[in-house]
Amino acid sequence: MRFICIILALIFANFSTHSLAEVKLPKKKLKVGVMFKSKPFSWLSPDGKYYGASVDMWEFIAKEMDWDYEYYKAGPNTNGAVKRVGEGDLDVLVGPISTTFERLSFNIEYSRPYFLNFIGGTIKKPDKRNLVFIIGGSLARQLGVLLPFMIAAFLLVSIIFYVLDNRNNLFDKKKFFKNMGNSMWEAMMVLIQGGLIENSDKPLKRLVLLLYLIPAIVLFSIVVGTVTSTITMIENEKRQEQFMSTDDIVGKKVAVISGNLSAKLAAKTGAVTIGYDDINATLEAVQKGEAYATVGDFLTLKAAVDGRPDLNLAMTTLNLRNDELAFVFKLNSPYVRAFNEKLLRLQDLDFAEAICSKFLGDKAHWCIL
Repeated sequence: MRFICIILALIFANFSTHSLAEVKLPKKKLKVGVMFKSKPFSWLSPDGKYYGASVDMWEFIAKEMDWDYEYYKAGPNTNGAVKRVGEGDLDVLVGPISTTFERLSFNIEYSRPYFLNFIGGTIKKPDKRNLVFIIGGSLARQLGVLLPFMIAAFLLVSIIFYVLDNRNNLFDKKKFFKNMGNSMWEAMMVLIQGGLIENSDKPLKRLVLLLYLIPAIVLFSIVVGTVTSTITMIENEKRQEQFMSTDDIVGKKVAVISGNLSAKLAAKTGAVTIGYDDINATLEAVQKGEAYATVGDFLTLKAAVDGRPDLNLAMTTLNLRNDELAFVFKLNSPYVRAFNEKLLRLQDLDFAEAICSKFLGDKAHWCIL
């Protein structure tokens, strides 16, 4: 289906007529910089070729416009790569480039946005723990000083039950352990179930049971609540995405790629940013405990995490800001208008989604805007 859509897009582009046919552009080989460490948008593979959704979009439009070009490696520092365009070292920059006002001072202009992304985060997954120890620790914290009193009450009630049920043979050594065990079992069941296990015909025993039932119900409620909440917590920890809000990174060390929009946004939120030159370095910093989280382009982070199964990391629900991605041209470039017209045409007819689908999968519809 994707292949058919791309073929249709090619056919449409060849037979469509609009103002582009009348635009005369200078004939030159364009120097195209590619962010070479930004999967799934753009990256340099070991075979020396560039791949990614941004690369496919550029190549499709450049082919339709009959533009000649040559690729150059750019990044991973985005600001540095954008400056190269403004300085004339590059004619175009391809990759997940965030559109920010500050970068306009680099003597550049953006194309029409081709993808709507957002700035997300990655954290270390909680360590796998034994369920029994987790529940035991939670119960100890919840019960606190109540536990010694409950143990004392259990022993006292067990003795009272034994005396009331065995008045005629209190000192029968042969049946002592059996009868005491039955009394302790009865007291334990009341404690665990938070209710009576049988009706008693002894008024004094009924009174003791009723008095004992109050702390038993309290204990039963605490145990059930603790076990339920603990199991729920463990199930949440198994989710692919961990919950995280902006408040969670305030005052904490966050690994970012230097020169990227994510670094500025994380610092603005109140995080202590640590700059790295490589996305894998940011992930390793979180794994080693040098940083609490990594903040960056959501899909680029996800691709990096998916590509590092050796790291115990998970994506989060963090969203610092929606992020429009665009191509970068030198200010007043004669190629911008022609490029934007073609891109807008592809987006209006949903062909942009077909082009993006190869590397973006179910997120390809974000290329339509």
